[in-house]
Amino acid sequence: MLYFLLRSGAIDVIGPIPAGTFWTHFTVVWVCMWLVANGPMRVPFIRWGFRGGRVL
Repeated sequence: MLYFLLRSGAIDVIGPIPAGTFWTHFTVVWVCMWLVANGPMRVPFIRWGFRGGRVL
């Protein structure tokens, strides 16, 4: 959704963004966040799997 808003000019912060740049950034950020959530974050929050992901 954000890509289409940026592309249409509704949000003109830095000008038009090429699709390849947007999707490369989106994929890299998504993979990094997934790796952190399924790697190091499992150590301090080991009980997330037992309570359906709830913190409290």
